[in-house]
Amino acid sequence: MPLLSRSNYLYQARIYDNSSNLIGLYDDLISIYYKKTVNQIGMAVLTVPDTHAILDQLVDDLLLEVFFIYRPASVGEVTDQKDFLGLYRDKQAATDRDGNTYYLLYFVGANDILSRNIIDYTPGTNNKSQWTGATGSIVASNVVNYNCTSNATISNGRKRDASVIWNLTAGTAVIGATINYAAAYRNVLETVRELATNGGFDFDVVRPSLTSTNLEFTLYAGHLGSDKHTTIIFDLNLDNIAAANQNGGRLQEKTVAIVGGAGDGAARTIIAVTGTNQSASNDYEIFVDARSSTASELADIGDSKMAELAAKTNIDVDIAPSGGYVYRRDYVLGDLVTASFDGSMVTKKINTVEVKFDQDQNTTIRIELINP
Repeated sequence: MPLLSRSNYLYQARIYDNSSNLIGLYDDLISIYYKKTVNQIGMAVLTVPDTHAILDQLVDDLLLEVFFIYRPASVGEVTDQKDFLGLYRDKQAATDRDGNTYYLLYFVGANDILSRNIIDYTPGTNNKSQWTGATGSIVASNVVNYNCTSNATISNGRKRDASVIWNLTAGTAVIGATINYAAAYRNVLETVRELATNGGFDFDVVRPSLTSTNLEFTLYAGHLGSDKHTTIIFDLNLDNIAAANQNGGRLQEKTVAIVGGAGDGAARTIIAVTGTNQSASNDYEIFVDARSSTASELADIGDSKMAELAAKTNIDVDIAPSGGYVYRRDYVLGDLVTASFDGSMVTKKINTVEVKFDQDQNTTIRIELINP
């Protein structure tokens, strides 16, 4: 993972009750660490002494926003750069060698909301557990809308009413080619991630504004960030890389999906879908259970699984502190940048960002680059 350390960064941790009232603003923690990864659940860990005021405010799904503050290229300070959104989940007590007690407070990233529910509709329910000729992004929006929002109700055909967290709503976008797809009883987050991998979009759960009383499932065409590969270049010759290594990503790769559809025994519909990397010397099979799907949907399901499990060559770089690029000012999660390594100039996506502040406001920032 790339590493960048600065001492000019500051943070604010803001917490809100379920009516969107600001009930705490803190910059006096022992430490704060958070990690964000595109299309996955992030995590923030706040370390506080046992006398800290935040301990009296903890309830399930207490909302946390971390604001990142940095020195711009000219003068003054840039504030209100929201960098993490999470919900309180758990705490851990610990003591140091001097007998002082402190607490680690765990806030899961807002995408955790999507992991709490399944697609709880009878197989074959149109636009709720089965889709024909719809884009992957529309399928993803439907999945969230009918399983995680106020539309996730028995009256709409769901097996049970879902608990709606922070009045979640589902945005829509028509992105990518149409597919035939079925996903009854699968986990919502796992399904949306699979659709995004093969559908040309990223997603996130966001708070639309500083005064919003709801969270929103949002889709992004192409990728979460911006295309900066012509302006942000990580290169040893530019003194912004301390070290780099290349990983082919083949150890976990699967290249053939054996997809099982409806039926039992010898009468069950079975097809084989090969990935783009499959060859006689790279032939690794996986079984995909798609029993609730029709025969016309099996190929698209197999293609999605192959896209998810294909090897992706990554270049990990350690970013030199003197490199001149400033996180949030110059690049953010999801941006496309250029990495120069081993004689190649390759466009990469910032897939993960980790940030840590200690009680002296010393800062460590780490990023991970992957193939877009």
